[in-house]
Amino acid sequence: MWVVRTGARFPVELYVISFNIEDLDPGAYHYNIRRRSLEQLWKKDLRNRRRELISPYIENPAASIIFTSVIPRSEIKYGLRAYPYSLIEAGHMGQNIQLACAEIGMGCCSVSGFVDDTVKEILDLTDDEIPIYSICIGRRGRI
Repeated sequence: MWVVRTGARFPVELYVISFNIEDLDPGAYHYNIRRRSLEQLWKKDLRNRRRELISPYIENPAASIIFTSVIPRSEIKYGLRAYPYSLIEAGHMGQNIQLACAEIGMGCCSVSGFVDDTVKEILDLTDDEIPIYSICIGRRGRI
């Protein structure tokens, strides 16, 4: 008998750092997948922390989407494969964001040069959640 085991562990979480988005206060947000909405974590201008949160080479993003992984969610089922699986999942999600940006004429840039401790502090991550990937978005030629 074959037993089909589905994943459905969803270790990847999405956060948005708003620097300059019309009709969205500057600050940090968490994407609530069940409600399909952004939950505001901090209403705060984080432009002075931009280099730590994203990269010292990105000058003027409107926002950054930060991907984190809660590894223990997947470890229950996948053991040592949990970490690479979360990287693959974040990569697929990032690719879809890049395709959506291209479709609507927005600029985007994938980066991983952030300071982990700063991201963990700003997003108030637990020890089980690690930042793994970021995509900056904004007007083409202005990121």
